Amino acid sequence: MYRRLEKEVEQEVVDWWTRRGGLQIKLNILGRRGWPDRIFFPVGGKPVLIEFKRVNENARALQAHVHGELRARGYVVYVCDRVIDGKTVLARSGLS
Repeated sequence: MYRRLEKEVEQEVVDWWTRRGGLQIKLNILGRRGWPDRIFFPVGGKPVLIEFKRVNENARALQAHVHGELRARGYVVYVCDRVIDGKTVLARSGLS
């Protein structure tokens, strides 16, 4: 059985969000490993941080630590391993 690559799951969610007019950025923070992959900006809502994974994979230890630090400061971080999960999270956040 083929398990979709992380980048494939991520790209499909990003394309879906962008087609609906949503803004997002890739978090490629040089020297800062463990941060979520993307931050999405719903209109009038709070930013949504998502770490994308292959199906049935979890965040690595460093990622879980960074996500915990963000959550302790009031941010919501999602780990999504399926396209439908990413779309559901973002749809609930409020599309543009």
